[in-house]
Amino acid sequence: MNLDFIPYFSSLGTVINHEGNNYIIATTDGRIIGIAARGNPSQETVETDIANPTTPLQQVTSVRNAQLRQWLIDQNLDEVVEGKLASADTWPDIKTWKKAKARYEYEPNVNRTDALVIALGQDLGFTDEQLDAAFAEMSLIP
Repeated sequence: MNLDFIPYFSSLGTVINHEGNNYIIATTDGRIIGIAARGNPSQETVETDIANPTTPLQQVTSVRNAQLRQWLIDQNLDEVVEGKLASADTWPDIKTWKKAKARYEYEPNVNRTDALVIALGQDLGFTDEQLDAAFAEMSLIP
């Protein structure tokens, strides 16, 4: 995080940082998103870059577990997911629950197409498109 950065407003929310050629924006609904700039991101060009996006990002199929966890914290979903993993009561059987917990805690990478990711995403109310966008956002987290 650039400590000298001065946040500014955009039509999507508050631009809280520039990372490489990306705007990092805190949206009005509380999400943190990354938007690619057509050049160097700036306050003068943010609206043009939002209105005329660069070519769409390729679908992100995998992120590091640390990126997932940081994103969950940014979205205020970390305690929700940990709550779902805290009790075996909501799982089909004890082995499935134990395996899910172990993977969440120790797996170095998280795959978008993993059955656990899809199930937890659906439990959280995410559509496939929203889950794809979430993985794209996660991939921007250092």
